[in-house]
Amino acid sequence: MRKLIWVCRFFYLGLMLLLFFVLDYYHFLILNITLAYIPFEIAVFLYRKKRNPWIFWLISIAWLIFFPNAFYLVTDFFHLRQIRIYDYYGILRKDSFLWQSFSVMAGSIFFGLFVGNLSLQFFLDAARDQMKKNWTAVILPIVLLLSSYGIYLGRFERLHTVYLFTQPLETLNKILHVSLFQLEFICYMFLLQLAVYLMFRFFPKRS
Repeated sequence: MRKLIWVCRFFYLGLMLLLFFVLDYYHFLILNITLAYIPFEIAVFLYRKKRNPWIFWLISIAWLIFFPNAFYLVTDFFHLRQIRIYDYYGILRKDSFLWQSFSVMAGSIFFGLFVGNLSLQFFLDAARDQMKKNWTAVILPIVLLLSSYGIYLGRFERLHTVYLFTQPLETLNKILHVSLFQLEFICYMFLLQLAVYLMFRFFPKRS
């Protein structure tokens, strides 16, 4: 597991250097990927050593605040709509920039999903050790529902996690607003996140 953690770290560093110095058109991904990567490092900290309960749960709150950013990356695929994808006949265009954009976006999103699900696995394992009982069936849906809500706030209310610290009152006002579409979106994201996590965790089933 230690090797996997370091592979993720080196991949993140390499991706940041690539986006910053080579693929400057995709600078917007730097913040999104970084926000998605932060919960991974927080979860590693919680997972590698049993912490004092107070420290564990306080840091877990920080993890939960940043965790939605991992799956939020999936919605970045919609940025491709800004590029003319189809030609006059409705066929995908043979355009190098289009497929470069798709490759960069897909690689970044898949990385975000991987470290996000890995951080969720680490957090659930660490929480189980803390509570000395397996409460995964309770904690997992709560985390994914809150994450789905966070994705909604980020995509439609344009709230980044950092706004909780820089604009707390305005952010709180938007958080408390509820609509029918919001509930529907949360259900969609919840089911999607749950399916992806279960596939990540159990297929193929670890011995």
